Amino acid sequence: MNQVTLDPNGFIRQALIGDQDEATITDLEIKTRNITKELQANKANAPVNFLVDLRGTGRQTVSARRASLSALKELPYHKIALFGAHRFIRHVVNLIIVASRQQAKVKYFEEEAAAIAWLKK
Repeated sequence: MNQVTLDPNGFIRQALIGDQDEATITDLEIKTRNITKELQANKANAPVNFLVDLRGTGRQTVSARRASLSALKELPYHKIALFGAHRFIRHVVNLIIVASRQQAKVKYFEEEAAAIAWLKK
């Protein structure tokens, strides 16, 4: 089951775990929106950054990819850093980033430390 938590650095941390379909991505988006609202209620107009851990991601359906693209376009965020995907998922993630036209705000990193460093800039 996917997880969404508030990271000690103030980021919203998502961990994708297992195979992904439209339902799992939609559930992740709902959880993310709830934490985002909570974070913004505590710090009005604070930029929201996401750290997305893809190490546990399994297969993705086409509908999961569409839902991911939709979330990238609709969720309020300042930056999103993704990391840890195996080669095929990394390729899919990069295609979704390009399709979202958010390359300046959404980036993939091989290592978690590099992703965190970029979010802190």
